[in-house]
Amino acid sequence: MDIYLEEPELELNSQINVLDYWSKISIRYREFSFLACDILAIPTPTVASESTFSMEK
Repeated sequence: MDIYLEEPELELNSQINVLDYWSKISIRYREFSFLACDILAIPTPTVASESTFSMEK
């Protein structure tokens, strides 16, 4: 993990495809790439968070 954290930070405004990024660095960071794929496979919610957690009065 220390070696990964020493990597230069990506620019927030860069037009990077995160799947391509993890594919390219998967050889160096095998465990992290598996974790990233698991996390990135989680679908984004389609319902607004407020309506998901709102309670009927």
